[in-house]
Amino acid sequence: MLKNKNWIFSQSYFNKKQSQKEFETWNHDELVNHIFELRIQLNNQSLIKNKEALAKKITHKDYQQDWSYPNKITFLVEWQNKPLTSLEIQKLLIQLDKRFKKLQRPITTLSGLLTRTHQSNRISKYKIKGKSELYFVLPNWLDKQGVLSEPYSKEITHTKVT
Repeated sequence: MLKNKNWIFSQSYFNKKQSQKEFETWNHDELVNHIFELRIQLNNQSLIKNKEALAKKITHKDYQQDWSYPNKITFLVEWQNKPLTSLEIQKLLIQLDKRFKKLQRPITTLSGLLTRTHQSNRISKYKIKGKSELYFVLPNWLDKQGVLSEPYSKEITHTKVT
């Protein structure tokens, strides 16, 4: 293992020296332009990595039975990627959660779980004008004024419930 580390160090040292020799012949403008080109390449690589990360969306297979219910509820809202009502959350929990399926009064239990999840700031409650339902959203979907961001609002006026 030590030989391998020494080789890596020797190789990086050699590469550094080679680069220094190459850059010694460059004038200031050439060096600055090269740095700008490298920055652009790094930014493009970063954008590609971000797109790849976004492409790896979560699925129902990522759901874990041993999570706490606040974690499960947060996961469901994130997985569905839209504001959810308590009824929608209940249906998803019945589909995915073995313990929740067996509850005698799931909606009563869910009400307490949603309150706990909201109090821990993992979700926010929202009332949409013109609808009687209360919606649950992720806090990072909101701007500083408490307005739901465009992909989630779908041109509907939202008012925060305290």
